[in-house]
Amino acid sequence: MEFNGSHVSQIVTGKGWKEKLEWINQNYETLLKPMEFNGYHVSQIVRNKGWEEKLEWIAQNYVFFKEKGLSNYKLASYFNTKDWHFKTRLLSESVDLFDNIVIDDERLSPLLEPYLRNLIFESESKEATEIISSLIQKCTIHQNLVDFENNVYSISGLKTTNLVDEVLFELNNKFEYSAEEVKMYLVAMNKNNRGLLSWYNSGEKTKPYTLSLDQESAWDNRTLLEKIPTEDISPLESIERDQLINQVYKSMSEAHPGHKDIWHKLIFDYGCDVENLSIEEIKDFNCALRDLRNNKSLLGDIYNILKT
Repeated sequence: MEFNGSHVSQIVTGKGWKEKLEWINQNYETLLKPMEFNGYHVSQIVRNKGWEEKLEWIAQNYVFFKEKGLSNYKLASYFNTKDWHFKTRLLSESVDLFDNIVIDDERLSPLLEPYLRNLIFESESKEATEIISSLIQKCTIHQNLVDFENNVYSISGLKTTNLVDEVLFELNNKFEYSAEEVKMYLVAMNKNNRGLLSWYNSGEKTKPYTLSLDQESAWDNRTLLEKIPTEDISPLESIERDQLINQVYKSMSEAHPGHKDIWHKLIFDYGCDVENLSIEEIKDFNCALRDLRNNKSLLGDIYNILKT
């Protein structure tokens, strides 16, 4: 079993510790371990009252929510609070919401689905869940995203600001977009607040120039590099960084040769800045990103490269 002294000490604290140990001995290998629960997770789940109910809930419900992206660590943190009954009930009542999150439009970022699922996992009230339900309905209609894009264009390029809150206020004041709705549309476009601010100030959805970190690229413009603030790193650190980047690119290219060009363009031509992707390139990037997220073996390889 994957338990150390700290895990055991937490499990045997308080009443019922013998029953806990007996249950773990009889069920951990067959029930919890296949679900990838480790000693830490189990110690957090059974440390307070109601541990039998918690384990019963896991047995009946966790497989579904794990498939939707709920981590063992997150679930253990839920169970280590006084209001865990409310939280698990809220999750159980949200099953239909998860089923409604079906984003099969290649024009939308594959990051949108996990983003919406995470909103449900982070929800702390029924009212918040209802707001999420409304967001899911809006994001599945592509015309809503088109309208958002047109509305941002209508207010952009007229003045400049360095405060994204000012842009969010204007979008809410003129078009009644909530901050949550704006965030959802930005994720669907592979954008963030920095990208929204750049869009608002320049009047351009994507940057009006391309930037290359690859000396052999036809898009290369060395003068732009001088404008980028760089950290002081040693030549050895620079070499190690470049080696890591090349190893990651090689792994992704070998796993999905059809996406080699878009990964090369993003990593080497655009310096890993998604904001530089053109409208035509967004679709290719979304497809590549979706395949990357679905390839668990490749993600493991990349993790092993980056942790060295």
